[in-house]
Amino acid sequence: MDIHGYVLVYSIVDPRSLEVIQIIYDKLVDMTGKVNLPLTIVGNKKDLHSERKVSVEQGKKLAESWKAGFLEASAKNNDSVSDIFASILSQIEKADSNTPAGGGKGDNGCIIA
Repeated sequence: MDIHGYVLVYSIVDPRSLEVIQIIYDKLVDMTGKVNLPLTIVGNKKDLHSERKVSVEQGKKLAESWKAGFLEASAKNNDSVSDIFASILSQIEKADSNTPAGGGKGDNGCIIA
């Protein structure tokens, strides 16, 4: 089974979770051998804005450094959850369009189940 993209989620109320996704990213780069992975970073628990410890700017800066999509969401309130899928699909399509001709595996569709 091929993996076409990744969604890394951290909590905006827990700075350690941001550190954890950085470790996961490093492991993904080591495992795949690719520096530019189709990736979306999600700051979750947007509904807990009064307890925020990770700024929007920190999340955006990390996403920019990885050339990843970025958004904040609240799984609890179902806020921007569907946007996560739209973002990762966009990142996958962008990566596919940057693949040299003949370098892909043909016309593979992307299925989310």
